[in-house]
Amino acid sequence: MSCSLRTGRPTVNPALIADRAGDGVDVVVLDGGGEDGFNSIAKPRGLGIWNGTVRAWRATGTSYWIKPGFDMVDSIAGWASWHAPAKAKPVDWHARAVGLQARVDALEACAGAPKAPDYEGMFADDDPRLYDLLVRAVWAERVPAGEKDSKPLPDRWSYADGLLPLPPMVGAKALAKAMMEALTGLDADSKARDLHMLDNGRGGTGPRLGEWGHPIWRSRIGAGKGAPTLLYTRDDQGGIVFLHAGHHDDWLL
Repeated sequence: MSCSLRTGRPTVNPALIADRAGDGVDVVVLDGGGEDGFNSIAKPRGLGIWNGTVRAWRATGTSYWIKPGFDMVDSIAGWASWHAPAKAKPVDWHARAVGLQARVDALEACAGAPKAPDYEGMFADDDPRLYDLLVRAVWAERVPAGEKDSKPLPDRWSYADGLLPLPPMVGAKALAKAMMEALTGLDADSKARDLHMLDNGRGGTGPRLGEWGHPIWRSRIGAGKGAPTLLYTRDDQGGIVFLHAGHHDDWLL
């Protein structure tokens, strides 16, 4: 946690974070000098903290940047402690997947879908199989029957390490809608998505390229200034790889 330049204190109570996160999570508050030292070794790009921001690191080395003043203590603590054994709960993946698949089947058959499930509760974890199903459910809802043949979903897409689970400000269904539009090409004609290539940002010109040499695209997930965004590229077989969902500037140098 970094301190606000105005107050000299963190914008979220570190004691509350430590209490909610429990064992296995260290909460460190950095003053100005500590901030500078931390940021000088925070590699790769943009992994520093400053002026009241917080960064929650996972045991895998991935992290989530939290803007100044974001005071949802439970969300921050939950992100930081996701790996703690005490937080683990058994999940019936089969029941979840079957339940959502039934909804997809009903929608596609126009047979009258059952009541929508609790999307946000169902997708508060990092199993990509459930996101595959949610994207298909959103596609079945959004694309009219007469256009399904001309706007099909591809046979495959994938998720980069660190994309899931989602940060608190990104809703599961909102993300699935953005993913579905990327997969069908609908985002290219959407003013709301504001689709554009991510700038190189390294003193060069042109778009930033992904691991497979293709441009990284940025699509807006929500509405309004500061809305979260989705980043994606294509792999060496032409399939879309979803890279990141979060703050607009998370990937800036």
